[in-house]
Amino acid sequence: MEKEKLNEIKALTMANNHTYARKYIAKQFKYLYHFERLFHLVIKINELEGSIPHNILLYSNELTKNMMTLIEMQEGKEKAKEIYECL
Repeated sequence: MEKEKLNEIKALTMANNHTYARKYIAKQFKYLYHFERLFHLVIKINELEGSIPHNILLYSNELTKNMMTLIEMQEGKEKAKEIYECL
């Protein structure tokens, strides 16, 4: 992943926009489209509720774990580590 995109992930994370960062990561890989849509829904729930309910937060964390596993399988361990360190 290009340095510019990694910096965008870092910026989103530093601004406390973790779900947006996760959605941005998913958007970078076509095979992660369903993760992008699911993170979008988590963002919408957050907007409607004013915060992310605990059970949705747990689900979002599980999505992140699964997404990173797929990235590691498709892109390699080093690439996955590089991305994860930006979160």
